[in-house]
Amino acid sequence: MAILTITKQFGSGGGEIGSAVANLLGYEYIPLKRVFEEAGQAGNRIKKLADEVSKSVPGLWERTDWSFLAFVAFSQSTILNYALQNNIVVMTRGGNMLLKSIPHALRILVTAPFDVRVRRIMEREEISEEIAVMMAKKADREMAVTIQQIYGTNWMDPTEYDQVIDTSKQNWNEIARSLKDSLMAKEKDFTAEAQKILNMKALATYIKVKIMTSPAFITPTLEVEMKGDILVISGVVRNPDQHKRIEEEVKKLAGDRYVEFHIHYRGSWPFRGI
Repeated sequence: MAILTITKQFGSGGGEIGSAVANLLGYEYIPLKRVFEEAGQAGNRIKKLADEVSKSVPGLWERTDWSFLAFVAFSQSTILNYALQNNIVVMTRGGNMLLKSIPHALRILVTAPFDVRVRRIMEREEISEEIAVMMAKKADREMAVTIQQIYGTNWMDPTEYDQVIDTSKQNWNEIARSLKDSLMAKEKDFTAEAQKILNMKALATYIKVKIMTSPAFITPTLEVEMKGDILVISGVVRNPDQHKRIEEEVKKLAGDRYVEFHIHYRGSWPFRGI
């Protein structure tokens, strides 16, 4: 049981390598488009969020924009639901950060020099060098902005990964075989405790999605986090009635998990007078 999460530069060959590893090990391959496909099947409200987010790169204002944050939570929940099955290759943005605390997850960054990537894009898409350069720069910017907005980190920071692989220095098939061996070694880190951490993380994100996307609740800010075996809910709601109903819904969704609430409503401390 192991999980491979690959973050890639556009044109680096990360997708092809991820697919090859999945084939070698019989793992399920989860590309970014799978999240949008799931959104399209999750009802009109989620589908509308996906449509809005897919149209543009998140700007600075969207760090606290409800539609962006709600879709991020849905995306994370979708990825974690797949991760619960283990034996998967995750190609979605920020998978390395989302699965950072999971012992049996191998987190990889796949890169290549800019000129190498441009040449590959030209050959694959049959386009001019000028357009290939534009595409590569656009993809890099979108990845940088998205990861910074969601996780507050630099996606090219090598310390955020278990391995950084430059595909200009090694044959792609060799890289895939090497990653296969690394994943087989990573399987020893799969334990009942590791699965418990993953279960808790998935539950926390599921609850966040259910509350944020429910028309019954208005939550300007909401965080659902793990503290050991405890779920911690914090945020701001409109009034005491919303506060009470959110607590009731969260307890129902959490089942027998202990939940700690730190929810304030406008007019209560520390928001009185704001």
